[in-house]
Amino acid sequence: ELNESQKYILKDRSSVLLGIRAESFNEPHANFNFPAAINIKEMLGNEQVIYFNANNKECAAILPPSLKIDNEILFKINTGNILFFDPETGMRI
Repeated sequence: ELNESQKYILKDRSSVLLGIRAESFNEPHANFNFPAAINIKEMLGNEQVIYFNANNKECAAILPPSLKIDNEILFKINTGNILFFDPETGMRI
């Protein structure tokens, strides 16, 4: 569910690109979940970087090292943290 300011931003647009910061894939107050198959898992001491594909695009998520991950993960997103971009200019809306 989008919040009111997001709905206002999107009201006259027919298409947008969505962005989610790499550290926002494991939100404690998530209201949207999606599964992903893991391509690569990279441990970096105090964090792990998970690489996966979404809509044929390579993406990365930064997660705590204590989170145990096999070949798949259920990402937990707070839709209030979604960023919107103009598909023609690439500029943030």
